[in-house]
Amino acid sequence: MTALDVWRGDRPSLLSSWEPFSRDFDRMFSDMERSLGSLRGWSANGPEFVPACDIEETESEYHLSMDVPGLEKDDIRIEVVGNSVSISGERKQEKEEKGANQYRLERSYGKFNRTFTLPDGVKEENIEANYDNGVLCLTLPKSEKSKAKRISVKSGKPGFVAKLAGKGKNKAANE
Repeated sequence: MTALDVWRGDRPSLLSSWEPFSRDFDRMFSDMERSLGSLRGWSANGPEFVPACDIEETESEYHLSMDVPGLEKDDIRIEVVGNSVSISGERKQEKEEKGANQYRLERSYGKFNRTFTLPDGVKEENIEANYDNGVLCLTLPKSEKSKAKRISVKSGKPGFVAKLAGKGKNKAANE
C-alpha cells in the first residue's frame, strides 16, 4: 500500500484503527471552539478587549467606526504618526461584590491598541474624531489630488494620434 493509495481513499487496516481517535480529537476541538466562541480575542487570562472596527470610503473621505463601549471619551487616545493612525485605550473591569460566585466571563476588559495604515492623500491636519454611545468615529478627509477625477470619453482620433498621422502625411507629401 502506497501513500497514493491512502490519498485515494484505499485505507490500510492500520490507518482504520486511527479513526475513532481522530473523531474524538476533532470533537474535542469542536466542543472547545463552540464553548469559547471565536478564539480571536482570547488569552490565557480570559477574553481580551479587541474592539471591532468598520472602515468605509466615500468620494471625499474615509470613515472609521470602532465599538468601544464602556469607555469615556477621555480614555481614548488617537495618534497620527507618519502614514498610520493608532487608537488605544483601556476598558477596566469593575469588581465590587465580595463573596459572589462568577460562573461565566464573556465581556472583555483590558488595554487595546489598533493601528491602521492611512491611504496616500489623507489630510492629517483635518482628521476629526467623535465619540457617541460607545462608538468612536474618525473622519479622514481626502486631499484634492487623491480624490477620483472623472475623465470624459470623446469620439474620434486622440489628439496626439491625429497629430502623428498628420505629420506622417505631410512628411510623405514632402518626399
